[in-house]
Amino acid sequence: MLKLEHFQNMALVNNNWLWLILFIPLLGAVMNGALTLFSARRKTNLPPLVYAVIACGSAIVSFLIAWKIFLYFKRLPENSLLTQDL
Repeated sequence: MLKLEHFQNMALVNNNWLWLILFIPLLGAVMNGALTLFSARRKTNLPPLVYAVIACGSAIVSFLIAWKIFLYFKRLPENSLLTQDL
């Protein structure tokens, strides 16, 4: 049975960081694409390490944010209701 204390944790995540899980890898892909176009127009090649750092870095940052949100969910009491306004 749901009691009043189960409704106290209504906010999904205090900082509302859920959108960053999708946005950061997308931003990394756009940055890699822009750097590729920029280097192609200037007829210079950037080291592949630059592209790798941007791609892997954005995925790692996204994972760390998802891990933070997971730990937040894990701390919630059992049978809590989670909602988020869009």
